[in-house]
Amino acid sequence: MAKVRSVNTKEMMINAPINKRLIAFAIDLGIILFFILTPFNKLFQSMIPDNISFTEIFSYTQTNAAIASKINMMSIFMIIPVLLYFILLDYFVGQTVGKKLMNIAVMSELGELTLWQCILRNIVVLPFFPFIILWVVEPIYLFTQGRRLLERLSKTRTVQRALVIKGLF
Repeated sequence: MAKVRSVNTKEMMINAPINKRLIAFAIDLGIILFFILTPFNKLFQSMIPDNISFTEIFSYTQTNAAIASKINMMSIFMIIPVLLYFILLDYFVGQTVGKKLMNIAVMSELGELTLWQCILRNIVVLPFFPFIILWVVEPIYLFTQGRRLLERLSKTRTVQRALVIKGLF
C-alpha cells in the first residue's frame, strides 16, 4: 500500500500583480463613468454651445464667469461621489467592485484598516492642484516600486490571497 503524504497549506497575502490592479481600476472607472459622470453630461452640454470645439471650451469658460462658476460647482458635486466610492468601499468592504472582480483587496500594514488610511490612499482622484501631480507620480511609483506612493504613505497595500503548499516533496 502506498504511503499518502499529507499536504500542509498556508494562506498568505502577497502584493497584487500590477495587471490585476490596472484591470480593477479600469472596471471602477467604467462604473464611475456610467453611474456618476454620465448623468452630468447633459448638464455640461446644455451650458456649452454646440458649435464650439473642445479646445475652445477653456476660452469660452474664461470669458463667461457664470458658466465657469456652474462648471466648477458641478465638478465638485461630481468628485464627491467618486471619492466616496473609493474611500467607503475600501473602508467598509476592503475592496471596490473592480478589486472584488479581480480578487484583490486593500489591507493595512498596521492592523485594522482605518478611515484615514482609506482617505489618504484615495486622494489621487481629486482633480485639483496639487493632487493632479499624483496622476503622474502614482503610476510611475507603481511601475518602479510595485506599489503606489499613497499606499506607502498610508501604510496600506493592495493584496491577493495566495496558498503556500508545503510537504509535497
